[in-house]
Amino acid sequence: MKRNKLSTVVITALVTGSLLAGGHALAKGKEGCGRDGGWGHHGYGMHDGMKGGMHHGGGMGMVRGLDLTAEQKKAMIDIGEKYENDVEAAHQQMRESRKALREAMHTGEYSNSDEVAAAVEPAAEAQSQAMKKMVMLRAQQHAEVHNLLTPEQREQLQQRHDKKQERRQQKMEDRQEG
Repeated sequence: MKRNKLSTVVITALVTGSLLAGGHALAKGKEGCGRDGGWGHHGYGMHDGMKGGMHHGGGMGMVRGLDLTAEQKKAMIDIGEKYENDVEAAHQQMRESRKALREAMHTGEYSNSDEVAAAVEPAAEAQSQAMKKMVMLRAQQHAEVHNLLTPEQREQLQQRHDKKQERRQQKMEDRQEG
């Protein structure tokens, strides 16, 4: 039972960490992203190598193509700057806790699963807390950005999200069949 709980914590920590690894791109705002700090091919501050921002996880790229007004663009930059320091600190905490988790998993010689749990569980818990903080910050940012959008822009964004979910579901089904 302990092993299943530990496995769940570790897997959750690693998967969420992977999803959030680039999560601070939105907070970088004008100065932190893109070649010129402006609207690029993939969205605000996104250069060709970023493909939609935050490693396909959203950010400013999520509003690309929504015909934003100058006021909306400025407000989004302000939101990014508002969260910049907190997001960067949370991102650093995630990197450090991920490193500690890897070290705990790979550096010891354990004779039984209780020793593994004793060594890994504190690091997994620290990773979990760091990810929770990042998720909460990103949710707050997302809500603020969402509130800037008109009902039409929100509908367009929802349609994109639905299509993306359908493609993701189809890929999962294709993998299971193949």
